[in-house]
Amino acid sequence: MNIVMVNTAHPSTPHISATRAWQFALELSKLGHRVVLVCIANTTEQITDSAELNAHDWSTPFILAPSMQVVNDNSRPALLRKALTFMQMVWVGGNQGAWGKSAVKSISALNPVFKPELIWATFGRMESVLTARSSAIALQIPWVLDLKDNWNQFIPKLLRRFMAWRCRGFAALTANAQFTMDISAIHKFKNGEVIYSGVQSAFFDRALEKPCDKFCINIVGGLYFDDKTIELLSGIHSFLRRNNMDSSEHSVIRYSGAESERFARCAQKLGINDICHNLGYLPIEQMAAYCASAHANAYVCNNITFHHKVLELLASGKPMIAYGGDISEAINLANDSHTAFYEPMTPEAVIEVFEEIRSIDFAISSTTISQNKFSWKSQAALLENILKKAVAHEQ
Repeated sequence: MNIVMVNTAHPSTPHISATRAWQFALELSKLGHRVVLVCIANTTEQITDSAELNAHDWSTPFILAPSMQVVNDNSRPALLRKALTFMQMVWVGGNQGAWGKSAVKSISALNPVFKPELIWATFGRMESVLTARSSAIALQIPWVLDLKDNWNQFIPKLLRRFMAWRCRGFAALTANAQFTMDISAIHKFKNGEVIYSGVQSAFFDRALEKPCDKFCINIVGGLYFDDKTIELLSGIHSFLRRNNMDSSEHSVIRYSGAESERFARCAQKLGINDICHNLGYLPIEQMAAYCASAHANAYVCNNITFHHKVLELLASGKPMIAYGGDISEAINLANDSHTAFYEPMTPEAVIEVFEEIRSIDFAISSTTISQNKFSWKSQAALLENILKKAVAHEQ
């Protein structure tokens, strides 16, 4: 099939928002499909157009990043920004709507070198969805809506039903979790299928399982709240101090994710910078190696979303700490994998959890989730089946 995939985030963007679309594009290319990923260029060097299609090697996706400057003006008062965002979402999907119009023209210009048979768009930003829908209508081909984020989190309350109506007409619906699908059902999205974001093979690689020479704790992903982050760090530090390990010689707390500033601020407030390593957003192989070498992997919960990192950390096989308590879907996945999974709600509970973790033999990893089920390859195969059905139904 000739597949167009739409996601505003360029694959080079150091953020989870870029991952799902790009990894599925890569896997579909490996399955023999010709894939064009339409996104926003982060730099002028990344701008591409359909004129470059003739020379492209279709063993990998073609990245179509139209020339269009995206302006985010944060200098305006917050109330005015919210009002403008509201109006822009109604008319063009959001403040990147101008890019969407440019993208629709670029997709139409793919013919005759590349004749799209289907368009897939992932929701995290409405501009991606409206771009896919408009292009599909213009080309008279089916389109598939993918929900990688909570509809209620990114759409203002007054617009949720209206924007769901604006997305009507998709041939199939997918979501990154049952949690996401259930929320979308409130807004009349029906008959969807769950396609999890996959886990890179590096997370299943036990060759990476080399013990850290200190007591090593990873905190991974979005932190969301200063207070919860401070509570988690405080509990960890109290445990280390109780066991005479609160020095850089004996322990390390490593953070990997896109919220380095928040982590640094919270560590500074507690005065524990000497045992904290702020690593930022890591390449996936490096992150997997860190997770495999740790005594435990922790994350801060935000119960308005399904955390993709849950699957990655389960694959690592090390004890997991979901500070603040996670949603039932994550808990069920952890229980099914028999991973040591803890949900402390207070700093005192964190201390108790780490006292238990300390007694676990590091050489023995927990049973993990199935690589055959949760790899990008296996999840892409499920997606491929849905896309094929959507195309066949239109013929």
